[in-house]
Amino acid sequence: MSAAEEPAEGRIEDFPPIAAESRIQRLARDYRARLTSLEEVMAAIEAVRLDAVIKRLDELHGRAEAAAAAREALLDAVKRRADLFRKPRSRSILGVKFGWRKLPGRVRTAANTLALIREKLGEKAALLIRTREEVATDRLRDLTGRELAAVGATVTDSTDAAFVAVDAGDTAAAAKALLEAARSSNRAIS
Repeated sequence: MSAAEEPAEGRIEDFPPIAAESRIQRLARDYRARLTSLEEVMAAIEAVRLDAVIKRLDELHGRAEAAAAAREALLDAVKRRADLFRKPRSRSILGVKFGWRKLPGRVRTAANTLALIREKLGEKAALLIRTREEVATDRLRDLTGRELAAVGATVTDSTDAAFVAVDAGDTAAAAKALLEAARSSNRAIS
């Protein structure tokens, strides 16, 4: 068998370099073809979904507007009759919770708040003032090996690893999401 010939089947390790590279390129083309086929099915599914949305778009808008109006009517009624919500301050009916609640509010600080906390609150200052020092590891990658060693840092896990990537989008992940959505809606998947 010459270097240009390639075994029909077998382990990729047993192929001569030229034949192995040819086989790997063929596998990449096969993978791309299968992804394209998968993308076509997903596009067809998306088209059907989009058609369903378009057919019921007026209904969808109408129901969304009706829900928003109903929410506003309930909120307005609660505001107008605050006296009904002294105790308990909120109620829940059919999963709709309404009433009054205390909002968290915002703390405003003056320019001298840090100094005043240190001066007036002494030992509580450490709890009330945040200071944060950390190494910017993403910037350390720009240092030379000698500079890294000088500051006690090393680069780890910088070995070569095999990978497969797709240029545009992740069709496999999108397909998995579609399948999971179908499973969670209790539809049979064959």
